[in-house]
Amino acid sequence: MTRAVSLFLEARAGIAGVSSEDSMDDMWREDGIFVRDRMKTATAFLFLLAFASTACAQPCESVQCIDTLFRDIYSLKLSRASAVARVREAHALLRSLSRKGGIERATSAAWVFPLRGHSAGSIGGRGTGYRGAASYDFFSGNSHGGHPAHDVFIRDRDFDDLDDKTSKPVDVLSVSAGIVISVTASWSPDSMDAKGRQPIRSGICAWIYDPVSDCLFYYAHLRRAACTVGQTVRPGDRLGEVGRTGKNAYPHRSPTHLHFMVLSFRDGLPRPRDIYPELLRASTR
Repeated sequence: MTRAVSLFLEARAGIAGVSSEDSMDDMWREDGIFVRDRMKTATAFLFLLAFASTACAQPCESVQCIDTLFRDIYSLKLSRASAVARVREAHALLRSLSRKGGIERATSAAWVFPLRGHSAGSIGGRGTGYRGAASYDFFSGNSHGGHPAHDVFIRDRDFDDLDDKTSKPVDVLSVSAGIVISVTASWSPDSMDAKGRQPIRSGICAWIYDPVSDCLFYYAHLRRAACTVGQTVRPGDRLGEVGRTGKNAYPHRSPTHLHFMVLSFRDGLPRPRDIYPELLRASTR
């Protein structure tokens, strides 16, 4: 789209002094497009505009495409209507992959607690930290409201991302089976949102889709990610290490924790789901 607009503006400027008597050699040329008069310029512009619009409207046809879609939604690059339509397409793709056997499957009875060496006692407020589900909007990206998630804390008094007892990083484990659909592998304190107004909230993070529960599992504030887009996982597989990346996790006022959220698909759209009861029953590694 930007390229089409650029071509149009350059063409309009380039032909401003061209008369009908000028030879073709004197005409302005850009990327093999010859422009002889304003009508041809407009025609070229409309063609490019239609081509760009068609390219942007292509549905997701791979898990890598879903990763790009999630990044675009988080940075508010898409209109809400477009984002909603494309998430529904992405959900349909994931369901299709699941039916074809392309995604690991496991029931909630096999779920694993998301931090190695920890259990439900590490969940902040014994589950009361989950709040504001009604005000959460997946399509608000970096500016969403509410906290429909559980923060799972480690012992880290000196804020170095290491467990105080072991002096080692704490592994983040996949609760469910599924497929990795999006990974943000790097973050710095000056990582800003699309409007340049606030640091990216999630930090290093990973999204997993579980076909059995039809849910998205979100793991944020990681120290590093150890998974890649398209990778299939089983309950207990290592996704990375808990850390302090992200807007609210980086300052020392915040204890080191994993931000863990689950979104359940309803009508093809992701809505918050509290799985605290399941976390109480999850096995530990």
